[in-house]
Amino acid sequence: MRGIKKAAAAGVLLLSVLISGSIAAKNAPVQLSADTIQYNNNLKLVQATGNVVITQEAITLTGATAEYRQDTNLAVVSGGIVLTNDTIRLTGATVEYDTATGVGAVNGKPRMEDKEGAWLTGEKVDFFTGEDRAVVTGGVHIVHPGRQIDAVADNAIYYGKDRKVLLTGNARAVQEGNTLTGDTLTVYLSDKTMNAQGNTKLIIIPNEKK
Repeated sequence: MRGIKKAAAAGVLLLSVLISGSIAAKNAPVQLSADTIQYNNNLKLVQATGNVVITQEAITLTGATAEYRQDTNLAVVSGGIVLTNDTIRLTGATVEYDTATGVGAVNGKPRMEDKEGAWLTGEKVDFFTGEDRAVVTGGVHIVHPGRQIDAVADNAIYYGKDRKVLLTGNARAVQEGNTLTGDTLTVYLSDKTMNAQGNTKLIIIPNEKK
């Protein structure tokens, strides 16, 4: 069968692809819409341009262009991507997302936000939707305005279920003016608790007496 190319006069097309043997998605279909979709059945390749929206259960992924390979279950989306699920919002320049495993990576100034307003940035974010976990590498910066937390490190692991972040490599966290440093820091986003291990140092700013 030859490749099939379709363009939507009204600006939207819809293509649903059923994924077999899916682990994280539990055989959930992948639904893709865009201004233009080209589907090559021989190559099992979908190419989409303009207002791309990919949905799979609780996950929604948007961008300017996308390629989806049905044989490998890999979606590559570029151009101001936004990925959301029940717990986080990820933005960046590009994302590679495996619809069978729920694992992906965001590059190009990635930023991750949670529902309580905490956000993390770094050079790359690898996310694991089935585990509610993300690994942030390179120049990590985390801010939680509500908890007055501002922390930096070389790398970080975000655990969504426990709402904690493990910071490693030149880790430093400032909270309400007090600074905690160490080889490893654990920042709990649900309260004002932080733990440090290895070469730890705490600088406390005394409260002013009224």
